[in-house]
Amino acid sequence: MKRVVGFGAEHSDLGSVFEDVVAATENIVTPDPMPEEKAFVRSDHYAFVKKGVPALMLLGGPAGDVFLWIPRAKKWLETDYHSPSDTVKPDWNWTGPHTLAQVGMIIGLRVANTDAMPMWRTTSPFNKPHNPPKTLPAN
Repeated sequence: MKRVVGFGAEHSDLGSVFEDVVAATENIVTPDPMPEEKAFVRSDHYAFVKKGVPALMLLGGPAGDVFLWIPRAKKWLETDYHSPSDTVKPDWNWTGPHTLAQVGMIIGLRVANTDAMPMWRTTSPFNKPHNPPKTLPAN
């Protein structure tokens, strides 16, 4: 794995952290190779986005031409995604997921160690007022 897609990076200042970490780990920031799939609004992290919390979803890919791995990804979406055949395969190479986990962990650590929460970019359609979470009254 050498390429990393940061779904949602363009919507918040998490994008800058994402780009810095990907560069520091000697990987390549890669735009969404299949924007027609609308992955940003279809994945688990989107529950946070709907509540007003900036979020990223990471996808790793191999070095080289992005368009060489798109057919494999599309086949997986058609045959295995959210189906009983979507299981761990014995021939999987785990170095890519390991690298992606490291990138995600470093992003998380950098965000956790800043004084401010991530903010939406003013140009993002997700940058809108939201209700803060409700808290219980003090005893």
